Amino acid sequence: MPYWLSDPALSTYLTLMLLGIIVGAIWLRVRKRWAAITASVFLVLLLVWFICDRLVESPREEAVRRVEEMSKAFAAKDWGMLSEHVSNSFSSGLDNKSLKKESMKGGFDLAVRVGAKVTVWNFDRDLVKYLPDGTGVEIAFNAKAEAPGGTIPVHILAVFVRDPDGKYRLFSFKLKEFINQQADFSMPIPGVP
Repeated sequence: MPYWLSDPALSTYLTLMLLGIIVGAIWLRVRKRWAAITASVFLVLLLVWFICDRLVESPREEAVRRVEEMSKAFAAKDWGMLSEHVSNSFSSGLDNKSLKKESMKGGFDLAVRVGAKVTVWNFDRDLVKYLPDGTGVEIAFNAKAEAPGGTIPVHILAVFVRDPDGKYRLFSFKLKEFINQQADFSMPIPGVP
């Protein structure tokens, strides 16, 4: 299903609602059959669009949901639940080192031992990029890790790709500075080789 149908922006809904008000006002003013039919058709199309948006999860919506579920899995200290959202082909370069899915567990275990907490927010819809071949989506969001040693806020660019089972999972990510989101995050991550 096209993304503009399954994942319309809020501005699209506002525009359509404004057009609906205009069409309805025209019908109220002229009280003609053609105006009633036009208003009815417009209302039905708006309803169908809304239903498509609610029933079909777009790749962006699935990626956002998976990040939120990963955050909940981290809070539950459940590596199995968290790793379900990471692709088996996951590979991300941090500090010129390649991070694989299996090596993420060491960082997870260390974070759980020290009582770290992770919070995610501000999924920026304007920074969403769909991969040219249609197999993935890049989303941007903010996150912070809180541990006894302090708080580390970061901006994250995460790429989710469609795995063979049809589900979108985390394929790679880049950490950016929280304030200057163009600059790479350069602090080493404890427990990650």
